[in-house]
Amino acid sequence: MRNPLISIIVPVYNVSSYLEECIDSILSQTYRKLEIILINDGSTDNSGEICEKYAERDERIIIIRQPNKGLSAARNTGLDVAKGDYISFVDSDDYVHERYIELLWEYAREQKSDYVIGSYEKVTEKGKRTVACREDIAIQRYGQKETMLAMLYRKKLSMYAHGKLYKKELYDNIRFPEGKLYEDIPTTWKIAQRVSNTVYIDFPLYYYRQRPGSIVKEKYSPKKMDQVYAVKDILEETKQDREIYKAAVCLYFFCLSDLYAQVEDKNTKEWKFLEAEIKKYRSFVIKDKRCDKTFRIMAGISYLPLCFMKMVGKKYKRIQQVMYKR
Repeated sequence: MRNPLISIIVPVYNVSSYLEECIDSILSQTYRKLEIILINDGSTDNSGEICEKYAERDERIIIIRQPNKGLSAARNTGLDVAKGDYISFVDSDDYVHERYIELLWEYAREQKSDYVIGSYEKVTEKGKRTVACREDIAIQRYGQKETMLAMLYRKKLSMYAHGKLYKKELYDNIRFPEGKLYEDIPTTWKIAQRVSNTVYIDFPLYYYRQRPGSIVKEKYSPKKMDQVYAVKDILEETKQDREIYKAAVCLYFFCLSDLYAQVEDKNTKEWKFLEAEIKKYRSFVIKDKRCDKTFRIMAGISYLPLCFMKMVGKKYKRIQQVMYKR
């Protein structure tokens, strides 16, 4: 099979401190037949100038300029103009392994898969890797239902849009919801329902930068409830399949407990909603042995006064943040 054109979609917004490392990593790909789409989403720093500089150096780069509409709209613009047979997303504050596309395509072809996911590694704000380099590459193949279960149970397969290779047809009539945070969740879920099989490459190909100002690092705001509502929609949708529904409950409880640890004001409707939902679903989580042990422990702790669960959740989050600052 001939090597196809692969479109890499990179939304760009006020990331001048990290953008060059991102673009350099894409231009260094061993797989050369690329269309690199940089969507300047109304940047007010010099990100736009950086994009222009790189476009002059490499004819594979296409720049799309638009007023600031948000990450979802930028990705959708990229999907609308992409000419590749396959699609991959890279966030402009992250960077990728030089064999990122080569390996994703190699296993898509070898395994006859339309959806290939590479492992990712969290790096510090300065881009420093915190895990020793590896040489061994292992793969795992999933059927359609196995793909959905692995995503919902958070077993290797993430719901992030980035770090993956998609056959372009998977996005026919599917776009990212605009004006929402955690837009990856509903979109990735729709994609998972379309794939015939998934290949997971257990080798870090994508480097996910931990930095201040990112959605994950921002303090709580009601907009973060978008994550909970997105997973709740999946929960409602999967009620007819008991096995998938149980997995969706597990992911939903994770989202509930994560946000519950962040909300400070007990008098808000968000606090009351999270508290009620935790009480409603905690027994399901405790009984589900496929659910991560950490979430099952959190579910057990929730039977104590919920302030204990909040305290444990905050400590768990701090431990994770310290680990990734090393």
